[in-house]
Amino acid sequence: MTDVLPEIPGYTIEHLLGEGGMARVYLAIQRGFERPVALKIIAQELAANEEFGKRFLREARIVGMLSHPHIVPVYDVGEHKGLLYLAMEILAEGDLRSRMVGPIQEQIALNITRQLASALGYAHKKGFIHRDVKPDNVLFRDADTAVLTDFGIARAAEDSEDVTQITRVQSVIGSPKYMSPEQSLGHKLDARTDIYSLGVMLFQMLSGDAPFSGRNLTEIAIQRFEHKLPQLPGHWRHLQALLDRMLAYERDQRFASCEDLLIALDNLPTGPPPVVAGSAFDATAIMAAPGVSPQERSAQVSIAEGPRRQRAAGIGALVLLCLSAAGGWYALRGDEPVAAVPAGDSPVALQTEALTSTAAEREETLNSEVAVREQSEPVGLDAAALEDEVGSVGDGAGSERTPASERSSATASTMSSASALSLMLPEPDEFFAFYDAVNLGLLGAEKEFIAAYPRSIFADILRVKSTGDMAAIEELQQQAASGSARAMSVLGELYDTGWVVGKDKETALRYAESAARQGSPLGLYQQATLLLALAQTDAQRRAALRILEKSAEQGFFLSQTLLANHLFDGRLLGRDIDESLRLFTLAGEQGDRNALFNLGRIYDAGLHLSEPDTARAREYFLAAAQLGHPQARNYLQDPI
Repeated sequence: MTDVLPEIPGYTIEHLLGEGGMARVYLAIQRGFERPVALKIIAQELAANEEFGKRFLREARIVGMLSHPHIVPVYDVGEHKGLLYLAMEILAEGDLRSRMVGPIQEQIALNITRQLASALGYAHKKGFIHRDVKPDNVLFRDADTAVLTDFGIARAAEDSEDVTQITRVQSVIGSPKYMSPEQSLGHKLDARTDIYSLGVMLFQMLSGDAPFSGRNLTEIAIQRFEHKLPQLPGHWRHLQALLDRMLAYERDQRFASCEDLLIALDNLPTGPPPVVAGSAFDATAIMAAPGVSPQERSAQVSIAEGPRRQRAAGIGALVLLCLSAAGGWYALRGDEPVAAVPAGDSPVALQTEALTSTAAEREETLNSEVAVREQSEPVGLDAAALEDEVGSVGDGAGSERTPASERSSATASTMSSASALSLMLPEPDEFFAFYDAVNLGLLGAEKEFIAAYPRSIFADILRVKSTGDMAAIEELQQQAASGSARAMSVLGELYDTGWVVGKDKETALRYAESAARQGSPLGLYQQATLLLALAQTDAQRRAALRILEKSAEQGFFLSQTLLANHLFDGRLLGRDIDESLRLFTLAGEQGDRNALFNLGRIYDAGLHLSEPDTARAREYFLAAAQLGHPQARNYLQDPI
């Protein structure tokens, strides 16, 4: 790899975050979601190795099957011009290794162990063992939330293939200091190997050093075999029995499962045996680790069986195995008409009563967060500041959702001509033609778009982009100050992209908010995506998604697809598969090729369905491919 930033379609790569022997990780913006991600790009010399490529894709498939609050969510995976890449949640609080400069406070160490045991237990129940549990593979979402990552060498527990056949890229699978004895000997593994590795980390968190410190695998193996486990300092004697079981040389003497381990963690003694006053042990005050009820632990370990609205159920299954990002000004290419895809034959029954109930539940969940936008200073500005920038725009309430067939006539009959034009929604073919023109990077393509769609809001954007005319910017600002939602949306996009005026997301947000207050579904969409990009907390992200819901209710396909992605993912809104499929279908019926492709992947993998439906998946892939979605073609056995 060179020092030149790579190019991956759908991502704006900002800078290098870190690198190792196998990959570089970049900070990137996933266009469409407008969210920062950690983009892991495999070294080209490894990506060229067929067996290593299989291992990389295995990681993608495995994490795609796992949805747990302490397992890193992966948003996308793919290959571009020989580069293998994986887009993951960016976890900015560092890894466990960086926190282990010395002993970690007991309560914190035990809490981290609980979280990881919960994640591993969940993976084990799904039939996978991690096989490389170590501090480098434990990242932090915030100061207190540990997340397990790097499932690149994880394997199905029932897989009996000799580990030496897994890959020839590396001679040793796993990290010697954290390997179980059976793993270092190349024996068949089960869940107890991960429990051993977790025990090594717990010992190291408490004492500051790993229990065995040989320079290589052979020395560590001899130390483990010939010497007993080192004893913890006296003030941690009450934890010794726990570690003895986690780190037993013979796996039959370890905890049989992470569930048993969690029970033991919940029933730990609150401190060491009594000590003589004034002794060396008396200097340390031991605080009891907080207990976790069986109900809470059950919710952590059996996430897939819990209520749909559990926040825990919301990680990662979405985009990794299947769902491409959609929304924003971003999509893929194509210009053929969409094939008809009957919506009524969906294998998931959509019952009006159930959908209404689910929507009501989301409303109740988000009610307490509606005011976040006004209360949170990091995102957005108040009305007075907005009026200083663009002038008063009047009151504009969001309207009830109108069927797509009635939308244009309804707005034309109720608004002034200028406002009607500003609130007309772009059709999918118009939007994707715009994206394709911009993505080609050719001035001629943009001119062709303007000629084909002269009245499009995107044509307004491209005219300013191509001419760099500041007089046009001033005219747009005057129109926005007079209440034109169309001008507000154009300016919002120009400030968001940085075309002509320079990138300024705060100013972009001001204009988007102005258009949104007039009830413009496009303005609501712009406002929501900008808020998602600027949000600092999940509460702010949920508030942004509530705005997105208003746009989706008015039938805007980009909002429907983006909201459907979030409902399928479930981390922020709670998972609602039926509503997600309904929104994907509505957007797909309008010709949103991303929605069609996502539906194809859902049915192809059978994600959260009773079973896969490959015939229906093929219909969706055909429709998406005919609209120019290049990845859809890869999912078809026969060429379009």
